[in-house]
Amino acid sequence: MPNNPPASSPVVVRLIDVSKRFTIRRNKAGSLKEHALALVHSARRETHEDFWALRNVSVTIGAGEAVAFVGRNGSGKSTLLKLIAGILSPTSGQVGVRLGARVGTMIELGIGFHGELSARDNVYLNAAIHGLTREEIDAVYPAIVDYSGLSHFMDQPVKNFSSGMHMRLGFAVSITLQPDVLLLDEVFAVGDADFQRRCLQTMQEFRARGGTLLFVSHSPDAVRQICQRAVVLDAGAVVFDGPVDEGLGAYAALAASHGELLPGAATRGVPSGAGPWHQLAMGGAWEEIGNWAHDFLRAEGLDADQFLLDVGCGSLPVARRLLPIMAQSHYWGYDPSRELFNAGVLHELNARGVDPARGHFILNDRFDLSECPYGFDMAIAHSFLHRLLPDQVGPCLSSVVAHLAPGGRLYLAVGPASAAGHRGPMGQLVEQLARAIGVPIRLCPNAGHPRGDEMMVITKP
Repeated sequence: MPNNPPASSPVVVRLIDVSKRFTIRRNKAGSLKEHALALVHSARRETHEDFWALRNVSVTIGAGEAVAFVGRNGSGKSTLLKLIAGILSPTSGQVGVRLGARVGTMIELGIGFHGELSARDNVYLNAAIHGLTREEIDAVYPAIVDYSGLSHFMDQPVKNFSSGMHMRLGFAVSITLQPDVLLLDEVFAVGDADFQRRCLQTMQEFRARGGTLLFVSHSPDAVRQICQRAVVLDAGAVVFDGPVDEGLGAYAALAASHGELLPGAATRGVPSGAGPWHQLAMGGAWEEIGNWAHDFLRAEGLDADQFLLDVGCGSLPVARRLLPIMAQSHYWGYDPSRELFNAGVLHELNARGVDPARGHFILNDRFDLSECPYGFDMAIAHSFLHRLLPDQVGPCLSSVVAHLAPGGRLYLAVGPASAAGHRGPMGQLVEQLARAIGVPIRLCPNAGHPRGDEMMVITKP
């Protein structure tokens, strides 16, 4: 059922029974010879096929909402944004945007840019289309250039720009013109990590100012940080409209039903169909991780009376092994993903007869462990770091280390070493962060992680 905006929130965008049909032409004849051949050979004749990108879509979005549109490739997400932007017209149904609302768009790399024009001319052209006067454009132009970081390229034709430069310029124009509604399609698909982090921060600030955001992304982490509502599309139809965590769970289940991994999951060679979506979302080897963590931690000295934190417990591969043997309330699990946790409790613990009430679980996306009343003797992040954006790793480590008891240890799976034996990017980042917060870190040799990850351990002084 469609999820209506809060009653106090005025409607900004409304789609009512919207459908969009495209006609696909095959064997299109472009010359007299091709026409003549088509008369003789039926296989060469032009044919037409209808493709319905959207079917009977109804969505209502209120002012100040941040809504993610998620779904598999070809589900109709980008078409929907183009209809809202007015780039396309619906075949049937109604698309409405509040009168007077300024709409900023970054729907497709290069869209709205003329390749032969310079970046400077394209900025002025785009701003003029949005209704700004020459004087107003002059006033905002320096901010656009500064945000994009392309000051040395503004007189170059944009046809020579890389995809990352297109993204920088397009996003800078869209956000600097202070729209009421911002439409973004795969803004994290290209560009460097630093600019992507800046985009993420800008979108959060845009929301804080009361802007309405419609966001298409295959990054669950970005969706969680920005949006509170998710609309899941499949084959052009809305199959879910509601809270983000539940929506991403529905999306992941849908992807798994088609033999795909949850976007953002580290596959590391895990074959398609190797397990349910909530197991694949954690990188695969779900059963093996639980068995390994039990043996590894026991070998490192874990006993039933110590307090353990399972960082990124997710769908609970470790909990299903440790909950039965740990003292009551001595196992704690933390995860930002409610849909993974729900799958772990409902499918995994229930199937194995493990009582989740034997432990404690913390669910938030802020790495907030403040409800823990004591320090942990051990903590393990067996599959979590690969689910984080790079700028989330530091806050995660700082929070966990702060909640270790003196002498407590945090074990981290940091990804495999390179073919030459050098530490991988995540291992290097973790080492730098450990030095920054002043805690010793070392490699755990021969840890035997099921996915071949190196294991590092931080010990709190």
